[in-house]
Amino acid sequence: AEYIIMVFMFLAGTNFVIHYQVLKGNFKIIKDEEFRLYLIILVIATFLLILSQGLSSYRYGLFQALSIMTTTGFVTCDFGSWHFGARMVLLALMFIGACGGSTGGGIKVMRALALLKHTRVMMKRAISPKAVIPVKYGQKPLSGGIIRDIISFIFLYLLVAVVASITLGFLGLDLETALSAVAATLGNVGPGLGGVGPGSNYAWLPGAGKVILTGCMWLGRLEVFTVFMVFSPYFWGR
Repeated sequence: AEYIIMVFMFLAGTNFVIHYQVLKGNFKIIKDEEFRLYLIILVIATFLLILSQGLSSYRYGLFQALSIMTTTGFVTCDFGSWHFGARMVLLALMFIGACGGSTGGGIKVMRALALLKHTRVMMKRAISPKAVIPVKYGQKPLSGGIIRDIISFIFLYLLVAVVASITLGFLGLDLETALSAVAATLGNVGPGLGGVGPGSNYAWLPGAGKVILTGCMWLGRLEVFTVFMVFSPYFWGR
């Protein structure tokens, strides 16, 4: 049953465009850059989780890596008691999230990939300032506007995470609980770490903390920009 669930979690975290193309018989779409990075992140995360817990834990490691990255939120073990490094891997997966155009939340692999490509191009330009090097995605150049949108989104996402985590810290939550609670709610993952890990829940949090995390869930599901635009006077002025 767990392996069947893993298959469908993996598919749900995949861009639905890939589903559509594969159903049409276009299997070349599997070479898509985002899909490959999605696979690479899952393989590396699973390897690190298994390495930290031992080979006998391979099923738990694979299940939790898939569950957290695809923001499904299913739990088959108390990963809150795992090695600190393993917990940090899961925290990173909460922030990255699934592919763009999928059912998952988080920053999305597509944006992370575009930012990595942009960073690589900027490093090349630092070496050769006069070089004209476009940022390409799927063999097509990305416009400067798209790159700026992605950078702005990731900046806002992380800014919200930092501000919300600091606020929860002032409400008495420890660092691991505060940061993972924000990451889990922004990405709509479900379980976090520490006091909101799989062996616990969010019921014990103070009322103000629940309000903050409710706002994080709202911001994360609507992908930050939409909510901020609603509160912009410019938006209502139009």
